Amino acid sequence: MKDKRKKMLSNAIIFSASNYIATGLSFISSFVIRKVLGPMLMGLYSELALIMSYGLFNHLGMVNAMEREIPFYKGKNDIAKIEKIKKAVFYFVLSSASTIAVLLIAVSFFGGSLKIGLRFIALAVFLETIGSFYETLLQSYKEFGLWSKLVVIISIADIILKVFLTIKFGLDGLLTAMALSALLTIGLYQLCRGCRIDFRPKVSFADIKNLFKIGLPLFIFRIMHILYVSIDKLAIIFFLGRLQLGYYSIASMVYNYLMLLPKFTFRTIYPDFIEHYSRSEDKMATKNYFLAPLRIFSSFFPLLIGLVIIFIPFVVYNILPRFKEGIFAAQIIAVGAFFYSLIFTAHYLFIAKGKQKKLSLLYAIGVGISIILNIVLVKIFDLKINGVALAMLFSQAVFTTLLIVCSYRYYSKNFFEHVRLIFSLYIPCFWAVFVLFMLRVFPYGLNPVSFKKDILDSLLRGAILIFSCAPFVFHIAKREKLIQIITERFQAQKQAR
Repeated sequence: MKDKRKKMLSNAIIFSASNYIATGLSFISSFVIRKVLGPMLMGLYSELALIMSYGLFNHLGMVNAMEREIPFYKGKNDIAKIEKIKKAVFYFVLSSASTIAVLLIAVSFFGGSLKIGLRFIALAVFLETIGSFYETLLQSYKEFGLWSKLVVIISIADIILKVFLTIKFGLDGLLTAMALSALLTIGLYQLCRGCRIDFRPKVSFADIKNLFKIGLPLFIFRIMHILYVSIDKLAIIFFLGRLQLGYYSIASMVYNYLMLLPKFTFRTIYPDFIEHYSRSEDKMATKNYFLAPLRIFSSFFPLLIGLVIIFIPFVVYNILPRFKEGIFAAQIIAVGAFFYSLIFTAHYLFIAKGKQKKLSLLYAIGVGISIILNIVLVKIFDLKINGVALAMLFSQAVFTTLLIVCSYRYYSKNFFEHVRLIFSLYIPCFWAVFVLFMLRVFPYGLNPVSFKKDILDSLLRGAILIFSCAPFVFHIAKREKLIQIITERFQAQKQAR
């Protein structure tokens, strides 16, 4: 059990590190793209990206069903069943991705300013859907070592394509780069052992129907999830317009960057969680899989978020001054990322138990809260994009608390234990925000004077924040033996060479 836990945390650390290297590279391309396109075209691109995010759900939950079923049957050592699942989902995804691509091309003839963009998005949706199928296979087979290397290679190619083509051809170049990058990704994934498909087993309609029954509730949950995380952009489109959406793209960039760490870390945990759940009848056996990642993230993540909040004004003022209206919204959204980083193990527990409908209902409640807050803060109080960001922050805090409490009831129904858990998870974030207020980081936290003075001021504030949050980080690192796990991983890699 301890060896499996060490391997799980080791995979999480290595995979997350490679994805943060990749994200660091994409972060550079994000600045170049915004510098070239400006707020208005970034608003148009954000609209296209939103269409694409919904288009990627064309598989109707079949990929999500595979994501659950492969680890489940691996736990039961049923290899024949796994091969049937892979083949059935591959054929379904191929047909559904083709269908949505054709529909998007048809709609593009009536798309107005989105006409050309929709055709690029049609191709990108097709390729990204196939790519997500292979990524799910890599995740299910826990090929995180090889996947980590491929992620870095793909990110290097991605930044070269996006920077060069965007500078050369503008928005059309960026959309072309997205499609080429997705094509390269599929090609590289084909090299992985876990992505190979055995086409010999016959797949019946009953197999597809069974997967669809499992996947449909997951599909509804994923739709509610994407609706929840995109409410802010939809509110801006309906209430404020494309230019404000362009300013808000700074907040979206910061949020996407921050959320990659929990997203990829928890992705390494999911197969182990499902496998362990399928093997054990003891519900307490998965409790540590549920709690350990939450404790680690709640201690480490506020420090990273705080540093990002400190440096946002410096970066925007010096690199993207046309986007300065989005600075405070980006700082608010960064705080909201803390709460949203804690939802993933709750997701896994609900999915493992087959409670996807309940999970969808909780998301529907979250969507309702977010809509009401957006109407109040944007339409009534006229806080513009800052109101949208505040609505996201408050709704995420309420929703995350609700989700953790509902999921933790599987392990304990003691009210005071729930209160202690929530308090222990949130206190590092509250402390970091308090320190940021004392450092006068909110709002903006920087009155631009000169590059040298601005960076020194940001570095000093960052150093104070690190010193202030260090006790939380050292405590959890010692408790979970993180240094030991990292050291053992690198020693094992050296011996393997």
